[in-house]
This record gives sequence, C-alpha cells and structure tokens, in this order.
Amino acid sequence: MHQNVPESSAFLDMVAQDPVVSEAKMVAEPWDVGQLDSYDLGRFPAMWREWNGKYRDTMRDFWRSHPVGIGEFADRFSGSADLYATVGRRPTASVNFITVHDGFTLRDLVSYDHKDNEANGEDNRDGTSDNGSYCQDNEITWLDWADADQDRLDFTRRLIAFRRAHPVFRRRRFLAGAEAAELRWFTPAGAPMDDGDWADPSALAIAVYLDGSDDPDRAEDGALMLDDDFLVMVNAWWEPLGFTLPATRPGAQWQAEIDTHDPAAAAAAAARHAGDQVTVGPRAVAVFRAAGRTRLA
Repeated sequence: MHQNVPESSAFLDMVAQDPVVSEAKMVAEPWDVGQLDSYDLGRFPAMWREWNGKYRDTMRDFWRSHPVGIGEFADRFSGSADLYATVGRRPTASVNFITVHDGFTLRDLVSYDHKDNEANGEDNRDGTSDNGSYCQDNEITWLDWADADQDRLDFTRRLIAFRRAHPVFRRRRFLAGAEAAELRWFTPAGAPMDDGDWADPSALAIAVYLDGSDDPDRAEDGALMLDDDFLVMVNAWWEPLGFTLPATRPGAQWQAEIDTHDPAAAAAAAARHAGDQVTVGPRAVAVFRAAGRTRLA
C-alpha cells in the first residue's frame, strides 16, 4: 500500500474498524506519494506490518562486503528497534526481506558487478547501476519453481523448524540492536564489542550471544518460555574467518546447529567450549547451541 495521508487519516481509521479487513494481516510498502522525501518507513499504526526497505538495503550490501557499518547491521539483525520501538510497535512490525518484485536476486547480487541489459534494446541505460534492479522480463529473471534446488529447499525448511522450536528467536519484545542489554556482542576474537569496534568502518564480522533464560516471554498458560543459549557468528568476508568462542555462561558446552556455508558440517562437529576457535565460511552464518538451565514453571 502507498500512503499519502497521516497516521490518523480517515482511511486508516476505517481499515482498523472494518470487521473483515481489521482481522487480516495488513502489510504496507511505506511510500508517501507526492512528498519529496516519499519513503515513510516506521510510521504506520500498530496493526500494520511494513516492508522494511532499510533492512533489505543493509543486508544486501552487508553480504556483498560493502561497509554499511557493523552497528547498522546489528540494528537491522535484531529487529530495527530504532524504527519501531519508539512508537509502541512490536518486532513483528518489521517485514524483513532481501528480494522483492524489483532488484537482483540475492545470488545474482553477489555474482555480478555490472548490469547487462543489452537484450532490452536500451543500450544498457535501463535499470540502476548499483546491482539493485533488473529490467528483464524473460528467462534471465524467471524462477523455475518446477525445478527448485531440493537441498536448499530442505535446508530452508529446517531453518523454519529450528526457529519455531526456539522461542529465544521469536521474542515479542525488542532486543534493541547494538544497545541491547539482553544481547551480548563480541568481536571474532571473542572480546566484547567496544566503541572502537562499533565505529570500525571495515568491520564485516560479529558474534552475538542470546541467553535463553533472560527475561523470557510467557506462553498462553503463563509458563515461562525458557530456551537454550545460542551463539550466532556472522562472517561477511569473502574468505573463511576464525572465531574464538567467547566466555558467556560458566560451563557452557557449545554444539554446532547451523552452518550456512556447509550445512552438513554442523551435524558432524564436536562440542566446543569458551576459548576454542571455530572457522566460519565465507559470507556465512554459524549457530551454536548450549543446553539451557533448569526450566521454571
């Protein structure tokens, strides 16, 4: 939806009161038509979700090793609290996406340096030049859904099931990016991030610790949704990078769960402890799990 009215407009009020539409999931593409600065991200009412174009742009650049800033990555990665928390919205307000109806697919984004649209007869003038938007409606951009990559489909299904199984990845409140007390951020060397690390324009790798027992949500029956602890290691360099497992909870024993560079490697990896070094593949994410503490009712 394109918006050219303020949050209190009659149209949005009618949507909120409609007995059918108000029960639907409302997702906005937050453009404000007619304004000079027409991108109006983060200003829809609480019932709306929004395509988070800031997340899209940051992640697309980060994963092709552009210096977007490690703090900017952390803010987007943890739910974009800077865009939504101050107006009383929840993390679900942000629809995080990488590819949409315009722009390179993610694979092509990291495969090509220049557009190649000569086939359109426009002398390669059409489309932007920053690896952000195709101008091809033909076999170049069509997806062959009948011949999908089965291994990738299975891996994606596994990621969805993993997220559903672990409530720490589905908190109903914001963990506010680089400033979050509930998150602990570390350099690849295993040291806590300091101001200099956050300000490093060349930083392309980081680790984050999620404590599954830290102020968890409650289930519908009131039970605490306690979880295991997790370390997420992110490497946007084009080469493998060594990470030192940081000191977190005493006695934590870390088991590899996810390796986006080599999905089969995680299942075969031995348990690790603080101070051990692991290698994260190029432009990849590795997730480690440590069994949680005693569950509380």
